[in-house]
Amino acid sequence: MMNNENDSIIEKVWQDLDGQMSREQIGRTVAEITLEFQDATVKAFVPIFIHREAVERLKSQLNENSLSVNGRLPTADKHQPAIEPAAQSPNHLQMKGMHL
Repeated sequence: MMNNENDSIIEKVWQDLDGQMSREQIGRTVAEITLEFQDATVKAFVPIFIHREAVERLKSQLNENSLSVNGRLPTADKHQPAIEPAAQSPNHLQMKGMHL
């Protein structure tokens, strides 16, 4: 595929990801995916496939990075407040006191 087409795909993916990744990172992913399609006999829809695959892969990477920063699943935060108060409820403290 021509470099101009890749530049167009990179820009579109960057916009689809709201600029959360550098164009350089996106460019590496697009180049990898482009190689996977180099032997395609019909090339008309290849740019669409490359764009779609790049967005999927990079969104997955963003989600993984988000998990490694937070150290937990995004949905765990919704449940966390319900768990913490229960662990420190008066009943819990009374039971703790009974075992002393």
